[in-house]
Amino acid sequence: MKKQPDTSEEYSDDFDLTQSLSRSLARQVQEEMDIPMNHTAKQPSNGKKRKKKKKKGRALKIVATVIVLLSACAAFLIFTKPGRDFMINLATEYAYTKVNYSGKEDPDPADETDLLDGELTPNISLSLMSDTFRNARHEEGVYNILLLGLEAIESKGHTDSIMIATLNTNTKKMKLTSLMRDSWVTIPGYGDDRINVAYAKGGINTLYETIALNYDIQLDGYALVGFDTFEQIIDALGGIELELTDEEAYYLNHTNYISNKSYRNVVAGKQRVNGNQALGYCRVRKVATLDGSNNDMGRTSRHRRVMNAVFSELKTASIPEMLSVVNTVLPLVETDIRKNNCKVYLSEALEIGLKDMSLDNLRLPEDGCFDDTTIDRKRVLVPHWAETKAALHSFIFDPDKPELPEPPEGEGTGSTDSTAGSTQ
Repeated sequence: MKKQPDTSEEYSDDFDLTQSLSRSLARQVQEEMDIPMNHTAKQPSNGKKRKKKKKKGRALKIVATVIVLLSACAAFLIFTKPGRDFMINLATEYAYTKVNYSGKEDPDPADETDLLDGELTPNISLSLMSDTFRNARHEEGVYNILLLGLEAIESKGHTDSIMIATLNTNTKKMKLTSLMRDSWVTIPGYGDDRINVAYAKGGINTLYETIALNYDIQLDGYALVGFDTFEQIIDALGGIELELTDEEAYYLNHTNYISNKSYRNVVAGKQRVNGNQALGYCRVRKVATLDGSNNDMGRTSRHRRVMNAVFSELKTASIPEMLSVVNTVLPLVETDIRKNNCKVYLSEALEIGLKDMSLDNLRLPEDGCFDDTTIDRKRVLVPHWAETKAALHSFIFDPDKPELPEPPEGEGTGSTDSTAGSTQ
């Protein structure tokens, strides 16, 4: 359990800004109210007119006072961390009345109502996990959330999109790592197979254990969306901007990847696409993408391009707009992230400063660090594990990439037998 440090001193500048803004607005309104309504108007001829004017003046001053108070409240909510945290709390409390929360509780769970602001407790029931998971690499201030895409949430199908979204509060960076779905791994309790079947075989805990065993990283939670949900998320953002090649545009307009025929009107170059068009783009495999990647490499490249486009939309959104999107998106997601932790993650991301931040990307295994082969009549990628784990750890945890360790004898030599993915 972690309690965030007291940062009340950091708020002083924000409070000063709010108070200054409020005083300035008050002075301006008061000056306006002190100006006579009509400089050339004659004095009222009787008491009724004077009384009526006084009532009108008091009403105007009340309206002016309300405007000042609303302006001060708006400034507080937008320009101060306590204000932003207040909005995050409201948005998250509302969203979690509808979110599909799937977290398993520990035998003696910490009641979220007893948690202090900024206090974290594990999303994953560590008592249910193996020593391998508990001992996998994990650092304070670095949150790694597994992002999964399924064709249907109701059935435990294959996870055709597997990414790790990282919020590193130590280096003030956000990162996105794609794990190739055809990576040949050891699935605890089920033997060697492609990583995209781990969830279907044993659920989310089996996928957690698989990633901990093969990549030596302890995840902090997951968020899962289905194809229909994905469309709604993109539409909630008002669409995203993508750049298509001539071949991609032609392919999307002449196949059923864009399921709604009326939307098969994309063009080459940069454009704004809706959720249905973005989903079709993500599913394409047989056409090279903008960076020249093809097949599943190209497909995962498209996934990262879409995620970067989503990130760009969020970066340019105002805080109220962003929280509105959060309210729309969270109820569409299945997750085990606790409500209080979600508030902390959102607050940390906003304080890092999204507008000036880029979303760094990595694909694993990297080029030259895998063997493309066939095992058990399956076309798979066998990662060179020493290099793959070093690349992941460097990308997520360290600002500078260390020298790669020497792989154990016999590892990463291109073996094509059925045990090739079990060497750790």
